[in-house]
Amino acid sequence: MFAAILALAIVSGDTLGGSLTIEQAVDPRGTREVSLSPDGKHLVSVIFNGTNYGLLLHDTDTMAVRMLSTGKRVTEGFWTFNKMPRSVTWVGNDLIAVDYGIEAESINLAGKKVAELGEQVIGPAERGNPLSPNLLVYSNVKDGDVELVNARTGDSRKLRHPGGKVINWAFDRHGELRAVTVVNSAFWKDVSTITNWYKSSGKADWEKLSEFKLADDYWTPMYVPDEPDTLVISARHGRNTYAIFSYDTKLHTIGEMMAGHPTQDILTVGGIDQSSFERVTTGGMTPQQIWFDAAWGRVQQSVDMALPNRINRISGNPKGKVLVFSYGDVDPGCWYLLDLETNSLQLVARARPAVSEASLRPMQMLTYTAPDGLTVPAFLTLPDDKTQAAPLVVLIHGGPTARDYWNWNEEVQILAANGYAVFQPQFRGSSGFGRHFEEAGFGQWGLAMQDDITAGVQYLIKQGVVDPRRICIAGTSYGGYAALWGLAKTPDLYRCGVSFAGGGCQASCRPN
Repeated sequence: MFAAILALAIVSGDTLGGSLTIEQAVDPRGTREVSLSPDGKHLVSVIFNGTNYGLLLHDTDTMAVRMLSTGKRVTEGFWTFNKMPRSVTWVGNDLIAVDYGIEAESINLAGKKVAELGEQVIGPAERGNPLSPNLLVYSNVKDGDVELVNARTGDSRKLRHPGGKVINWAFDRHGELRAVTVVNSAFWKDVSTITNWYKSSGKADWEKLSEFKLADDYWTPMYVPDEPDTLVISARHGRNTYAIFSYDTKLHTIGEMMAGHPTQDILTVGGIDQSSFERVTTGGMTPQQIWFDAAWGRVQQSVDMALPNRINRISGNPKGKVLVFSYGDVDPGCWYLLDLETNSLQLVARARPAVSEASLRPMQMLTYTAPDGLTVPAFLTLPDDKTQAAPLVVLIHGGPTARDYWNWNEEVQILAANGYAVFQPQFRGSSGFGRHFEEAGFGQWGLAMQDDITAGVQYLIKQGVVDPRRICIAGTSYGGYAALWGLAKTPDLYRCGVSFAGGGCQASCRPN
């Protein structure tokens, strides 16, 4: 069953060529995940053949591949379900934690089960210690129950926290739960509170640090450092974008900013348990990975030169073997193994091997001005390089506190392959472009938010990029709602509109 997908998942860099077809674009077969062992000797990948998942083990010296396991129908207690591997986490160099969607277990490199782990793996419990057998897992995902589990023995210990639905966890370097963010909602009232809790040690009592309303600009804990009475948190703290700060748990005050960007959110931080950060990842129109570690910085620069016009995520050993996940607007994603000793870069697997890179169209980034002077970012994908005006589909994202991204988008690519330009305006109220931009959309459904969309279409018409007689507006959820508004508010601008699940939003989410 897996022979064909195995060959497909590790094909060479040759593209298939030809125009993108719908069958290629929606073909789900390929690799879902690749992970490198701490010692760099093995890779494990999760693959999908269209109906079933499997685990592959790769030897990084010989690149020999063998199947560890495949999904199967099982009965456990009163339940019968498809037990298919969905994601993996290395536990040392000889053990792999495998998530099956509704349960998890550890297996050895022969594919033999070692221990049961609970419902879902959160990640390693001890930061900076890749050989530790201790994992943090959900014992009950629905209720948010978390346990510390030894992946070699199966021994577990429940981690207790204050009541409420936990939306954020923060642990110390030893995997001890020390801070949480919980949401509590009143059953008969439209009231929710968000509360941050902390304890000074593993055996101490929980104490409340702060409480917010759901609409407040609240902060969340990220990590508990070794320094006493201190948290590392993510917050805006009067800024327009999220940054990383220290927090004094005794004084209940936000302190020094540890990492920040003037115009982009800090999304993730690497090496948070070290004296200085290893890297930070920022948002914006495209995410950027900024390295403070010199060795990793050199590796990133080399990879970006070898794989230009991509977003390249690297992990492993900056002096040995490095796993690269590379993706972009014209590439759903590929995994490469970089051997720094031999200075070689080898393709390991493709996320969507049925897709031909040569047939895909690049996604441009642009900005334009709204009627009130606000600068609005947007993405534009053209069907070809011809100068003549193309028919346009205005594709509106849902949310509306959501956004589009510069990456492979099968809907966009199918439209472009069939001769349509695709415009994705990130109108005010969209997330990821700062607090002020998001708040500019408050109470503006169908009003200034819709005017942002209209201004973008008019901008493209003035540029001569699109045919003003052939424009369609489409979207799902809020996007469907905005499509209906476009037809009602500016009927002369659009030849047609398509609304998916927009009617319910129209009925219940009228603008203030």
